[in-house]
Amino acid sequence: MAPALRNRTRARRAWVVAALAGAALVAWTTFPDWGPSPLRPDPGAAWELQFGRGSGLDGLDTVKVRSDGAVTLHRPDRERNDGSWETAGMTLPPAVVAEVLDAVRRHRLLGLRQAYHADVHDGSQWVFLFRQGGSSKAVYFDNSFPKAIVRFAEDLDRILAANGLGAVAWRRVPLAEARGHERELWESVRQ
Repeated sequence: MAPALRNRTRARRAWVVAALAGAALVAWTTFPDWGPSPLRPDPGAAWELQFGRGSGLDGLDTVKVRSDGAVTLHRPDRERNDGSWETAGMTLPPAVVAEVLDAVRRHRLLGLRQAYHADVHDGSQWVFLFRQGGSSKAVYFDNSFPKAIVRFAEDLDRILAANGLGAVAWRRVPLAEARGHERELWESVRQ
């Protein structure tokens, strides 16, 4: 092989290797959070998701959505500053329930790793839990929030706001039960 042809072949190989390495790096940095998930949501079967945002210290504002449209919400009592919590309920129509499940699938939440941590000693924690049949997927976020969960949170907030969240009737939770709503979420990420 002539030296000029050999150099061009080497240059082409180097370019192909660099391009493949670059593509792998882009894929890894663009989709670092996704992995295989044994749980595939079935819209025809009963399911439940819980999503909590807040902290272990101050508590989690939670949203529980079931496949039958029942939604249960918990938040700190905004009028009192004594550790009180409030709860409310609402019902979503079937088409809107399908939107919530679609957001879980679209953002590939069931393929997220089990935990995301930032090297910060204070801040926010989020917990996501999805159950269907005998299977479940729980993910813990500690100051590290991948785009998938942030976009899901935005979608869920938008869906709830568009379907009556502003009109729900909040009622006080007895102080003895104030943070009982988050227990299941915390236990799901400690397993």
